[in-house]
Amino acid sequence: MGLASQDALPQADILTETPTHLLAALYGSAIPFAHQDDHLVALLTCDHINLDEVWEICYASMQEEICKPHLHVLQAAILYLHRNHESPRQSAVTDTASIWPFVGTVVGLAHNLGLHLECRMMGLPAQEKRLRRRLWWAVFIQDKFLSLHTGRPPYIRNDEWDVGELDKFDFLSWNETDTSKASAFRDLARLSLIAEKLQADLYSLKSCQKLAENLPDSIQAARPIFDALHQWRASVPIPETSPESRISLNENQDPYSACISLAYLSLVAYTWRALLRPAVRSAPPPQIIDVDAEPQTFPDTGFLFEDLSWNFSDFPELELQIEDGASDSSATIKELHQAAQTWAETLVKFTLSLTSSDFSQFWYSWSKFSLVVASNFFMLLLVQAPNAESGVRARELLQRWRQVVKDHVKVSPLFLLTATELGQVYQTGIAETFCLPSHVQGVL
Repeated sequence: MGLASQDALPQADILTETPTHLLAALYGSAIPFAHQDDHLVALLTCDHINLDEVWEICYASMQEEICKPHLHVLQAAILYLHRNHESPRQSAVTDTASIWPFVGTVVGLAHNLGLHLECRMMGLPAQEKRLRRRLWWAVFIQDKFLSLHTGRPPYIRNDEWDVGELDKFDFLSWNETDTSKASAFRDLARLSLIAEKLQADLYSLKSCQKLAENLPDSIQAARPIFDALHQWRASVPIPETSPESRISLNENQDPYSACISLAYLSLVAYTWRALLRPAVRSAPPPQIIDVDAEPQTFPDTGFLFEDLSWNFSDFPELELQIEDGASDSSATIKELHQAAQTWAETLVKFTLSLTSSDFSQFWYSWSKFSLVVASNFFMLLLVQAPNAESGVRARELLQRWRQVVKDHVKVSPLFLLTATELGQVYQTGIAETFCLPSHVQGVL
């Protein structure tokens, strides 16, 4: 956004000329962090500011200007997408039905401004070109992660933009000598490219129809995703999962963003889910009786494991191998689940290692969906367990995950949506919610 420390704050006369929607968006984004300022925390204790009212001012002002292509309108709209609410309890519900159409409006505004076109060769001021590139990637990140998490087709097409990847020169407006703090945003932008490919290759409508019962093709499609995630992971300073390792050894260096680490882990979970999809034999669809139609039978659509085996090692050094001559499908399914469960331990350890200082980093509106993805992944491991042994391990993983969520929800609204969905499943009953095989029912 071009905003950083107090040294970069504009003068009072510039603030006077700043549009209402952008000022309201800045205030709305800053208010949740006011308690970290010694002066503001005392003022807000005596004079409470209703956060929802601030965002209502922002939204009303944006609606008056949104048909006019201005960068400041897009800046306010991006901040509005990631807004916090007055009541943390609002984090326990999804607002996808209202937010997703607004994302389309934001993408359309970015297109109207020409942000999808590389601007480095345009005759524009250097600072504006840097801002335009940063704004495009902010819109791109939102579109790719939110569409993946909510099961919507993305608005941005891969063949309709040509903006290059961000580099340190795109953040010189923050500090002329140090742009290291921008590296996390650049990492997230690169990760969003992997999210785009993952959704297109594994979760688009046509890819789901093609891969739902085809394990060999699923492995072939997942291999480049795993490779890309492995390369991304090797290029960023993500610490180990223990709490001690998450504390920076250099007091002048901030620890790596837990928000981006969780986004990365959610993409790995999505890839594993796509691999587990064909491992379950789907029942034939219920017959629709039409008295005027001729009787017809439905073919058996179950997946047959033929000429397939592989060797898994722990991710990120994941190795998928397809060999000829494999015939034991039950052993193949067992290996797949064992590898997925081994990686799931990493997800539990990471979430368990989160501290109170990490929770303020999750300001992206789609971060709460990343936790729901993880929760669904643990439930999937249990429901699709190929035998009782795997079912017991999956049940223990799910119980550990549920306890971690219960502990964290006490201090952070980020976990409210996940806790709510888990609670609803347990209240109804896992056996009543899912159609379980007998060995999983016995484990429960």
